[in-house]
Amino acid sequence: MPYIHCVVVPICKDGRLSGKSFMGGSTMMMAYQNKYAHAMERFGLSRGIMYLYS
Repeated sequence: MPYIHCVVVPICKDGRLSGKSFMGGSTMMMAYQNKYAHAMERFGLSRGIMYLYS
């Protein structure tokens, strides 16, 4: 069965390595994780523990 493996290196316009600028920060990352967890519910998977930075 064919598959693909992808590696993404988030480099900003100024040349820095920055996952924050690529993923939209911690708020967006949490939203991505929530959306993925919702899509996986039908397979019996549940959302992991949510950790909120203070």
